[in-house]
Amino acid sequence: MAYQFPPDVDKLVREQMAVRGYGSEDELLRDALQLFQEFQVRKQQLLADVQTGIDQADQGLARPLDLDALVDRCIHRLVGQAPRA
Repeated sequence: MAYQFPPDVDKLVREQMAVRGYGSEDELLRDALQLFQEFQVRKQQLLADVQTGIDQADQGLARPLDLDALVDRCIHRLVGQAPRA
């Protein structure tokens, strides 16, 4: 199927077809729409998770974030050591 894209979109489509090896615009659009759908699902899950966190905080189930301890745990996890006590 032939599509009439605006010039900027047409350029992007052509570039992606060349770089990613798509054989047709249909293949590219199918993948793009599938990725967009997956993005929408992830976005909805993230929003639901954020709402859960807000609800828990409103119920007093949250505690203040100890940023120094979090950074320390991340650094030690990256280098494969246990965080200091």
